[in-house]
Amino acid sequence: MERAGPCRGGSGIVMRYAPIESLLPHRAPMILLDEVHDASERSITCRIVLRADSPFVEHGRVPALVTVEYMAQCVAAYAGLQASHQGRAVRIGYIIGVRFVDFSVEALHVGEEILVKATRVWGDDALGNFECSVDSGGHRAAEGVFTVYQGDIGHVPAGGTASL
Repeated sequence: MERAGPCRGGSGIVMRYAPIESLLPHRAPMILLDEVHDASERSITCRIVLRADSPFVEHGRVPALVTVEYMAQCVAAYAGLQASHQGRAVRIGYIIGVRFVDFSVEALHVGEEILVKATRVWGDDALGNFECSVDSGGHRAAEGVFTVYQGDIGHVPAGGTASL
C-alpha cells in the first residue's frame, strides 16, 4: 500500500496507502477527501483538512449536509482499497438506501481536521451496508447507516457473492 505520506495505523505501525485519487471513481474538484488515515479489513478512516478553497465552502463553513458525501466517498475509498488489494479496477457506486442519518452540528469550519470513518456491517462484491461517522475536533459531527450498490445500476442483483 502506497500513500503520499506516512500515517500511524491503529496498531502504531506507520502505513502507506494509495493516493485517494486512485481509490475513488471521481475527479477533482469532486474528490472531497484528502487521504486514507487508517484502514483494516472491515473499516477505513479518511482525513480532510477543510480549506477555504475546498468544494462547498461558503463564508468559511460547509453545511452539515455535505457530510453525507464525505461518508459516501469514505465508503467508496474502502471499496477502492479492497479492489486494489484484489487487483480489480475501481468501480462506481451508489447510495441506494439511508437507514439513519444524524447531524450534531449545523456546519463544519475552515481549518478543522475532519475524520470520516466507514465500517462494513455486511456486504458482498456488489451490495453492502456501512455504519459511518464524521468527527471534527474530537466531537461527532454526523453519522449515518448507508446501503450501497457498486456496479451497473441497471442490474441490481437479488443477492451477492464475494466481499465488498
